[in-house]
Amino acid sequence: TCDEEAIRRLMRAYKKARPVGELILAFRAITKRGDFLAAKRVDDDGRLRGHYVPTAVSGRLQCSENPLGTGSNNQNVPRLPSPVRSIFVPDHGHVLVGFDLSRAEDRHVGGMSGDSKMMREALAGPEVDTYSDVAEMLEISAYFEDAFGPTTNEDDPILLRRPSVRAYYIRQTGKRIKLAAGYDMHGDTMSKSTLLETEGALMLDPRQCDVWLDSLKHKKRPGIGKYQAWVRGDMLEHGWLENSWGRRIYFRKLRLSDGDYRDGYAWRP
Repeated sequence: TCDEEAIRRLMRAYKKARPVGELILAFRAITKRGDFLAAKRVDDDGRLRGHYVPTAVSGRLQCSENPLGTGSNNQNVPRLPSPVRSIFVPDHGHVLVGFDLSRAEDRHVGGMSGDSKMMREALAGPEVDTYSDVAEMLEISAYFEDAFGPTTNEDDPILLRRPSVRAYYIRQTGKRIKLAAGYDMHGDTMSKSTLLETEGALMLDPRQCDVWLDSLKHKKRPGIGKYQAWVRGDMLEHGWLENSWGRRIYFRKLRLSDGDYRDGYAWRP
């Protein structure tokens, strides 16, 4: 198989698999990047247009190539260490401006948790970074030190040993733990999604992910469990959840599964 997750699991389990695995993954990465950067994806005016539809279970937009056959999924353009985002440039005399909702899902969960500490965090301004706080309280920097070695300098060929890259991914890990806990994810799922979304830059041990998630939910932020109980109660009482736009997601099964509940936790924010 050339499945990325399978290859990385083999590399983690067997040292002899690492040289071949690295070559396979490098080939996959270059092929994927080349496909995204193919000239055929761009329209004649130099713009890349995706097709957005609100059909995800969570209510989010999904993006794909447009009906004319150009464009692509523009929502998963990787950040560090990929250089792909640098291809997007503004017209002459203009600038690109990014708008961010500032922890929207995290604030929603905190605000509906009934937990006084989480509610204060939900109301705090952007100067309060709860993702970095989670990374600090769970001592993620110590895990990175053990897993990837000490930081060296910005020219180190091993990206996660560069101080700026390490700091970025430590915060990203705190963010992923916070959101995964809100969705009631398990460590294996969190590890897999992190691996794929970071194009293999961050390979987390699923068992360690379970430890982090358990500690956050049951010790550091017990209000997450209160939020989930509130969502489950709504699902069982009404058979549906409704958002502020009046859009509903229905749960008509005789017996709801863990997957149904996770859909509800993710959909509500």
